[in-house]
Amino acid sequence: MKSSSHFAISQSDLHTLRTFLDHDDAFNPLDARERSLLIERLQDAKVFEDESDDEPSVAGLQTLVRVEDLSTSPPDQFDFTLVLPHEANFEDDQISILSPLGAAVFGRSAGTQVVMDSPTGTRRLLVLAVFRKAAIH
Repeated sequence: MKSSSHFAISQSDLHTLRTFLDHDDAFNPLDARERSLLIERLQDAKVFEDESDDEPSVAGLQTLVRVEDLSTSPPDQFDFTLVLPHEANFEDDQISILSPLGAAVFGRSAGTQVVMDSPTGTRRLLVLAVFRKAAIH
């Protein structure tokens, strides 16, 4: 199982997020912790070119992510798409990158275990798979 400290991001996601983070009106004060974490991660991220042959399959904007909640017995599996906060819609499984779940998995690849603080306590999640939007259709 991979370490949870590795973080990668596509060049286009990096550009989108820098633009997003530069606009103070785009962020909710309730997301301050995750926003700070995202800024910190972006500084140390491994950036890869979009659509390159060696592009890793990492959880990024508009990717479908399948995770397993190792904190439940038996472990629950669920899928969701990562989006910007203003696009989030829980009923449609559109999860903000600034939510605790989104922040925990954003930039992670399949096989990575992450820890997430949730209202019900600390959760251990395993990223099972990441599908790029083009691969979903």
